[in-house]
Order: sequence, then C-alpha cells, then structure tokens
Amino acid sequence: METNKFFKTNKKKNHLRSHHSLFSQENGINLTHIESRPSRMDKDQYKFFVSVDPTCSQALDDVIKGLGTQISDHVHDLSHNKQKDTVPWFPNDIQDLDRFANQILSYGSELDSDHPGFTDPVYRARRKEFADIAYNYRHGQIIPRVEYTEEEKATWGTVFKELKTLYPLHACANTTGSSPCWRNTAATGRTTSHSWRTCPASCSVTCTGFRVRPAAGLLSPRDFLAGLAFRVIYSTQYIRHRSKPTYTPEPDICHELLGHVPLFADSSFAQFSQEFGLASLGAPDEFIEKLAAVYWFTVEFGLCKQGSEIKAYGAGLLSSFGELQYSFTDKPKLQPFDADRTSIQKYPITEYQPVYFVAESFEDAKEKVKKFAAASPKPFSVRYNPYTQSIEVLDNTQQLKNLADSISSEMGKLCEALQKLYWFTVEFGLCKQNGTVKAYGAGLLSSYGELVYALSNEPEYKPFNPEETAVQPYQDQTYQPVYFVSESFEDAKTKMRRYSATIKRPFAVRYDPFTCSVEVLDQPGKIQNALSQMREELKTLHSALETFSSS
Repeated sequence: METNKFFKTNKKKNHLRSHHSLFSQENGINLTHIESRPSRMDKDQYKFFVSVDPTCSQALDDVIKGLGTQISDHVHDLSHNKQKDTVPWFPNDIQDLDRFANQILSYGSELDSDHPGFTDPVYRARRKEFADIAYNYRHGQIIPRVEYTEEEKATWGTVFKELKTLYPLHACANTTGSSPCWRNTAATGRTTSHSWRTCPASCSVTCTGFRVRPAAGLLSPRDFLAGLAFRVIYSTQYIRHRSKPTYTPEPDICHELLGHVPLFADSSFAQFSQEFGLASLGAPDEFIEKLAAVYWFTVEFGLCKQGSEIKAYGAGLLSSFGELQYSFTDKPKLQPFDADRTSIQKYPITEYQPVYFVAESFEDAKEKVKKFAAASPKPFSVRYNPYTQSIEVLDNTQQLKNLADSISSEMGKLCEALQKLYWFTVEFGLCKQNGTVKAYGAGLLSSYGELVYALSNEPEYKPFNPEETAVQPYQDQTYQPVYFVSESFEDAKTKMRRYSATIKRPFAVRYDPFTCSVEVLDQPGKIQNALSQMREELKTLHSALETFSSS
C-alpha cells in the first residue's frame, strides 16, 4: 500500500516550488501522487497531500522533518499502512470520495460461479452497463437516467409485492409505511425509467441532505463508512437476478430503495448515520472492523422490540422477503443487543444470518451505537463542515473557536424561537377549566407571588389568540401586565399548532446546510432536531478540547 502524508505550509514566495522539488528521487523518494490546495481555514496556508512508494516511508519522514519552520505547527500523518503511530488516510473533501468509490470488494460486473446470474449472458451484460455508470461517475455530475427492462420491473414487482404483505407483521414502525419517501418508492417499479435525481432518492436530499452516489458493488467497511461522514450513501442500481427474488448475496436497488432510503430521509437517523461515519475517519483497522460489525447487525440486519413484539428495522431484512421471514422463525439465534458484544460477532455476507441482535427499541439501538462510535480511539476529533463539504480536524485553537462560535449562533436562534413561541403559553399561560381561570404556565406555577398576582384583578386578561399574542410585548424582569386565557389547555395547544403552520410575522429561522434550505423553528419537532444537532456539536467540541489540552 502507498504511504501518504497530509501537511500544511505557509504560502510564501517560491514555497510551493521548493516543496515539490523536495519530493524527488534525489532525496530517496518515489513520488506517486501529490495534491495541493489553499486552506479554507487559513488564507495564509496551503494544504498538501503526498503519496509515495511504501519503501520510501523513512525518506518521506526525513523530508517532512527537514522542512522545519516552513511548516505550520500541525502535520497530519495519514498512512494506509499499519505502522505504529500512523493514522489511516481518510477523505478530507467530498471530492476525495472519487479516489476509492470504485474499489469494490465483490461482484460489480464480474460474478462468482455461485451467483444466480453467473450463467446468464444477458444479465452479465446488463451488470456491466450499471458498473460502467458507477465507474465513470464523479462527484457533482448528474447521475444518468436508467431505463429498466420489463424483466427487471417484473422482478421488482415480485419483491415489493411480497415485502408489502410482510411489513405490517414484521417491520418496525420507524422504517416503513408512514414515510412519504417510502410510499413514493412503491411507484418506482412501475415506471419505465429511474434516476436517483428523482423520487424516492430525492426525498433523502430534500429532507436530510443525504445524497446517493452510484456504486458498482460492495465496498470495504472503511470506504462505505467514510461516505456516511459526508452524508453520502453508496448505492447500486442493478437489480437481483429474476431466478432468486427472495434474496440477494449483494446490495441491489431493492435493498437501497426499500431498506435504506426511507431511513435516510429521517433527520434523526441521518444524523445518527453521519456520526457513525465520522467516528470511522482515521480510526485504526481494528476499530473499523468492530464498527462494521455493529453497523451490520443494526442498520443492515437489526431487530428491535416494539411494544410486546419484535420487529425488523435493518435494510438487509426489509429488502429480502426470504430472510425477513427466516429471521422470525426459530432457526436463527436471537441475542440482546449490546454494542461491545455485537462488535466482535462474526457474520456471513452471502447467506442468511445465523445470529440477530434485538434492541430494547429503535431509539435504544441508536443511542447504544452512538455511544459505541464515540469511543473511537483515534488521537483527534473531527467535524463535517457542510458549507465547504469538508472534514475539519479539530487540532488548533482557531478551529475550536470557529466551532464554538457556530454553536453559539445556533443557540441564539434556538432561544429566540423558544421565546417567541412559548412565553405566553408554556411560561405564563392561563386557561379556563370548569368556568374558572387556571394557570398552566411554568413561570406561574413556580412563582407563588406571580401566581397570586395573575389570578387577581390587577393584570389585564385577553382571550388567547396566537396572532395577537405573537406581537404582545412581555416583561422578563417583573410580573406580566397582560395574560392570555385560552378556552382550555387543549384549545391552547391546538391554536398554537395551527398558528405555527401559518405564521407570517417575524420568526426565528436557521439555515440547514445539509438540505441547503432555511428552516423555520416554529414546531417542537424542528426545535428538537436543532437541539440534537447542537448537542452533537458540543460533544465534538468537548472531545476536541480534551484532546487539545492533553497534547
């Protein structure tokens, strides 16, 4: 494998030329690749990525050290080999995914002798067409529209028809049925063509910013997980062979559309998946192997409890009616989901699983996986910058300050939204109950003095009307001069929900860089998502500060 180095230098006259000349055979270096680009974080620096023959590792180290004061304080060693104290290379920009997107582990256009389509020349030729699309694709290009044959649509129809009957019995409520993205999927097999630019794939981009990238086959765990860090899901476009619609030994379009895409359209799951990907960047091979096992037994083949029943949420199960049925028989072994234990469980990739892990709930599975992923043993913290679509290694004070400023700005918007939406309801709301005015606002229920005052004849009462309430000035240091009285507690909630859907006055907004859209923070669900994202940013900042302070 090649040895790689990633470092920064000051942008001074003739520095670029002098750096390039150092990586020469005269210095014992066989250079195979070099890239440079201006640093987005510091206009006075340049980033370099250098690849050399593995026999030149020591010479490369000597050259890097020899640059001395010309190099900034931080040099990142990102090596593919397993030498001590090295960090595996990982993509820095979303365009870097082009470097390994075609390094598939199995199948693609070439099929093994035990593959259902091995002896079918028409199917093999068709697989080559799909593989060529993936091999030729580069980030930013428009994915070509695919014309599916009648035979392929018939296979899709068989798979979807069978799965649709099983979903009510075995599918977790978080994964299918209620999602608009999933419902749009139902029509895919009845069309004459398909493009990942159109629904249902566009649901993921519109809802969460997760985008689909064509893949020729199964990627390595490290490469697949790296894509998640950029909110990119690698997806095949071919369909399983018609002779065996019950199961596919590899991911196909049924697997992607029916199993993965609906979940990636859910904001909470999308964020969870990206955290999974970020945890993999720069992690040692041993941890990647554990991450891959946890991902396999959750996102791909996960089961969870839903009430008193066990349901499936893994994409591998939800796209294979044969294995979905099998997983609910007494043939496989079911074990309680524990991330540490699951991470060392071996698994086959071309046959039904002998073991499945059952989480206490879908949310329980996500939380346990997030906690496991956060324990990544790499010696630095990273975050994804959605504005530049790049990975930032948080190893200097300026980057930590930028992250803190970003969190502070988001917190300001969130607080503004909460103030405008809740002040005269959740904090200081009154409502009628059996002909008597009662208090339900927390600010009243926690203040004896203001509670007595609010229910006296001193303040002014007004009927609760969201339009009027929204522009009413309020006091945050003294008792309120005005309180709004709703007809009932439920009436207040109903009116607020209706108002939030039609509000046209000034309100708090935030820009969602993943979907490239402005989000109005006027509903509890949206505010909860914003809080969740900020919570993860705070965790990243905390981790980076710990690493930075100990170095």
